Amino acid sequence: MFYMQDSATGKQTSLRTKDETEAKSLLNARNEAQRQPVLNLHLARAYLTASDPAFVERTWQTGAAQGDAAALTAEHIDWQSRTITYFRAKTGSRAQFTISKALDTVLQQLPTTGALFPKLSAVSANDRASRFRRRCHRAGVTGVTLHSYRYAWAERAKVVGMPERFAQAALGHNSKAIHRAYAKKAQIIVPSLEDYETKAAAGNQMATAMN
Repeated sequence: MFYMQDSATGKQTSLRTKDETEAKSLLNARNEAQRQPVLNLHLARAYLTASDPAFVERTWQTGAAQGDAAALTAEHIDWQSRTITYFRAKTGSRAQFTISKALDTVLQQLPTTGALFPKLSAVSANDRASRFRRRCHRAGVTGVTLHSYRYAWAERAKVVGMPERFAQAALGHNSKAIHRAYAKKAQIIVPSLEDYETKAAAGNQMATAMN
């Protein structure tokens, strides 16, 4: 039997099915009903391509705060290790993450030296937020700010099971409590203990066979 767990309260609710595909469909339906802001982020990505598409996509892929994203330079990129490392302007904490295929595509379109977003780095955070808000308004997208992408990244990481220490390092969160607050809206399918026991038994049998 599969269960849905509320990440904020820890309460589990039975999805009343033993079928994993059905359980995922049920969970997705509930998440779509309850997490409208995250759904709007997908709309924003589609409609805002006419204005700073690389910046919006870059924020979606990394979860960086808009000020940190705008301040990034080509020198923050280590192509040899395929990582981006920077120190957050707000806290001074270190953030580092691996360059994904999708992010690589974005980076290939940006300057190879200096600021990755020259125009955006030259304006204030309020100006960047205002431009984004106007674009959302014209596109009919509500409930989304540039900082929403940061919350969404944390939620997405939790939903797919990324280890908390990795997600925390990627976002540059010093505190687990703060990181968990960002990811609190995510809902996760919790497999039954029987499923874990079956997988563990299968793993042990494979190890025995290899020996």
